Amino acid sequence: MYGSAVGGIGNYTYAYYYKQADADKWGGYGFSSAKSKSFKPIKETTYNICIKVKDSSGTIDVKYLDVDVKNNIVNTSRIEKYNFSCGEPINMYGSATGGSGIYSYAFTYKQKDEDSFRLIRNYSSDSEESFSIKDEGEYIFRITAQDSNGVFADEKLFEVKVENTLVNDSYVESEAIAKGEELIMHGSAHGGSGEYTYKFFYKKPEDEKYNSKQSLEDDETTAVIKPNTESIYYILVRVTDSYGKTVDKYLEVKVGTPITSTSSVNSYSVKIGNTLKIDCQGKGGTGEYEYKFLYGKVDKSGDIALKDMTVISDFSSKNTASVQLDEFGEYKVVSIVRDSNGSQDVKYHIVKVSELSNASKISKTLIERGASISIYGRSAGGKGTVKYAYQYKLVTDTSWKTLKSYSTKTSYVFTPTELGTYEIRILAKDELGTIVPKIVNLTVKKPKSEEITDAVLPSILNDRMNDFEKVIAIHDWIVSNVEYDMEHYYNEVPPEWDSTAEGAYDHRKALCGGYSKLFRLLANTAGFEVKIVIGEAYGVGGTKESHEWNRIKIGDNWYNVDVTMDDPISSNTKINNLRYNYLLVPDSAISASHFISNTSEDCTAPQPMDKIEPAIVAHVSRDTGRQTYLCKTNSDIDSAFKNASSGNLKQFQILYKSSETSASKISTYIKSHTNANVSIAPSLCTYAEGYWNVKVVLL
Repeated sequence: MYGSAVGGIGNYTYAYYYKQADADKWGGYGFSSAKSKSFKPIKETTYNICIKVKDSSGTIDVKYLDVDVKNNIVNTSRIEKYNFSCGEPINMYGSATGGSGIYSYAFTYKQKDEDSFRLIRNYSSDSEESFSIKDEGEYIFRITAQDSNGVFADEKLFEVKVENTLVNDSYVESEAIAKGEELIMHGSAHGGSGEYTYKFFYKKPEDEKYNSKQSLEDDETTAVIKPNTESIYYILVRVTDSYGKTVDKYLEVKVGTPITSTSSVNSYSVKIGNTLKIDCQGKGGTGEYEYKFLYGKVDKSGDIALKDMTVISDFSSKNTASVQLDEFGEYKVVSIVRDSNGSQDVKYHIVKVSELSNASKISKTLIERGASISIYGRSAGGKGTVKYAYQYKLVTDTSWKTLKSYSTKTSYVFTPTELGTYEIRILAKDELGTIVPKIVNLTVKKPKSEEITDAVLPSILNDRMNDFEKVIAIHDWIVSNVEYDMEHYYNEVPPEWDSTAEGAYDHRKALCGGYSKLFRLLANTAGFEVKIVIGEAYGVGGTKESHEWNRIKIGDNWYNVDVTMDDPISSNTKINNLRYNYLLVPDSAISASHFISNTSEDCTAPQPMDKIEPAIVAHVSRDTGRQTYLCKTNSDIDSAFKNASSGNLKQFQILYKSSETSASKISTYIKSHTNANVSIAPSLCTYAEGYWNVKVVLL
């Protein structure tokens, strides 16, 4: 499982969870900086994967994945290589995983342009097969596998090219022998045309030319010498076919304990004018060691002959040397160790003196507005100390703005203020005045919180609203668009998005923390001072549980708002989920069910029902599609009937506020104090306590 993320603030940490699809509990690993974790499925089924990423601000995002685990047979067969000479053995290896029981394999081949395959070997448990082809061409080899149940895996096809290339397979019987022991050389070849002839040559490191040890007869394939000096012997075996084509094979044989050296340089990439240090240590051979050091700039072919190199220091007991490289380019640096018998070993290193290059970078390429990035000045090559300048501009701008002029400062923190795509330019300048720019793009997007407020507030608020109407509109939008997340309510560790404003908006589900934080985000953006209240409240089972709600300041007064409690989980329709029992209420009203632990503001102002009642009336009317009248007294009921009559309404509703009046009393009054023949159906209002909703039908 691999964790990956963009955006957010600061460094990421990841958590990895997994479970079988039909299981209830998750296993896995908690948050850490590890970007990957693994587990081994133990069952052939579907596994659910959950990967969480959290930035340094605590913001969390979650990704769910499904993985199907099957025990199908899989063909993992292979072929040794894909290019062969005519007659060379083609080694094939059958292998498989999954399935059941013992596997068996079949091997076939065909020319690339043929329609059908030719059998090499039919199915057997032997997993290896070797086959050679005499004719040049392009071939396709096929390996098929089946398990003991007769289930076939997908076939494996390999394209092979067979060429009539002369290949020199010559070898020596041993790559290390004692002084005076026979050094036996064997000529061997394949490919080419006709019969082969061999010639054998050898030399020691100090020899300029090879000595010939040619066979006396053309058909001889073996030659023998007896080295009498402890050294490295270089062997050359030359094979020639009947058409005169020649291929050489070079081999090495250590005789006795030859002299060898270990050589090192302090850097393989240096700045122009800097000093390169070389160290060499000899071992083996005889007597005291002497050392010689040379260097030279390589030519266009990428090499330089030893005779054309400049001597840094000639043979002496000093095993270190240094040289200053004053030109850009690639250099070959050679160290030679020599023992008292004159035996030598040569080592070399390729060192680059590069012109200035710019490897600068930025810490992130995608951030939210308000976040910062680090710009890092990085370079290689050039001369002396490199200085850096940091600049930026929006891609739509024509001129650059300077963040930091040239200095040795190798990092800079930049906080963009505008949305859009920026170009970040880092200029690297060395002591020669060479300037190399590096441009990296940075995208600055809106913070997630701003995307939410931009999407919600313009659709529910306007300048004609007073503060109470705005708070009621925010309250209503959350209750009507977010559901209480009962699925995760019972989890020991619910998803962290359940308690964030972003999670409530994206998933349209939340626990109390998500409700309260989404209310704070929307109300804060609308201009209100809002706080999160931490405490306890009676939960689903009637027991005290940890709980979050809000306090909001309107004018000079603070009020409690519990959007979670105004969204009852017992209702299945969003419009009937709406309640006003915990909207803008004082401490005295909420203390019966809530227990506060972290706030110092006193909420003493009574619930402004004169502000809330119009919203209740509007929702009752919208829910039923009938005209609704708010009545607090019996005279209000009389007025409602008069208004309905004048408006020719055949059906309407009365929303009657009375915590004491029963349904029968309302019915009795309407029937005895109105002159209309009516059918009435009183019921408790579902939007707020203390209200009766009376359906009136004029007969």
